[in-house]
Amino acid sequence: MLMGARFNLILPDFQIINPRKFGQPFYVEVKTKTAAAWYGNGYCHTHGIDTPKWQQYQRIHEMSGLPVWLLVLEDMSGDLLGIEVDKVQPDHECAETAQFPRGGTFWRRSQFALVAELERRQERLAL
Repeated sequence: MLMGARFNLILPDFQIINPRKFGQPFYVEVKTKTAAAWYGNGYCHTHGIDTPKWQQYQRIHEMSGLPVWLLVLEDMSGDLLGIEVDKVQPDHECAETAQFPRGGTFWRRSQFALVAELERRQERLAL
């Protein structure tokens, strides 16, 4: 958590700093999902995070000037996907429900960049 006199912000999982390069550090939130979720209203596959976290990550970017990335490892495909959450607007949001007690903010899977292709961790969905 980033704590200040007037605010407290939830930080992403990691801050990445490469000491061998002079590139800018950045924050990374990492999620593992079995597969992308189907969004019936938009006829697309999506990945998302809790809305309050997305709002916090936007504030972290505004206050620090550092990029904030969401990385998603899909167990079914082995794909490691990434999106810079402060640059790409969400595809849709959902209200608070039993499944999403704090609401959800989602991006189309097609908005994510393929960062790496890793070994599949799961061959099929467990039903």
